[in-house]
Amino acid sequence: MILAQLLFSLLVAGAQEKTPTYVTIGPMKPFVASGKKGGEAKIALSVMKGFHIQANPASMPNLISTTLILENPDGISFGTVKYPAGKAYRLEGAANAISTYDGTVELRVPFEVNPSAATGALTANGKLRFQACNDKTCFFPGTIPVTLPIEVR
Repeated sequence: MILAQLLFSLLVAGAQEKTPTYVTIGPMKPFVASGKKGGEAKIALSVMKGFHIQANPASMPNLISTTLILENPDGISFGTVKYPAGKAYRLEGAANAISTYDGTVELRVPFEVNPSAATGALTANGKLRFQACNDKTCFFPGTIPVTLPIEVR
């Protein structure tokens, strides 16, 4: 009985450990949508040193591509995200290289402003989904929230 309690305690403690933050976003200053014109928002991702994330598109069907999804706030319409080209990376023992991002990566998102959009501060919420790997292992996919500040002038 004591052994079962000890094992349960270890499992609970392990489950409560924080997952490493493989990717961070920002810091982001509000991007300005002025004159009711469209433009392009730039979102900087930082991948933790010693890790990489799958590019978009991913090199193989079983890998999870980095994907940014943003909700359209009132008066703003986002277009298709523009992902940079990935860098070739070969996992230890792998036969083929995969396309990845590491270091700092910039995603670009075109947007349009509706002529009837109210001026002022807006926020676009979304999420970034990715699959991180080190030199030997690819980990379970992760998702982090994205908050994009917008200033409509």
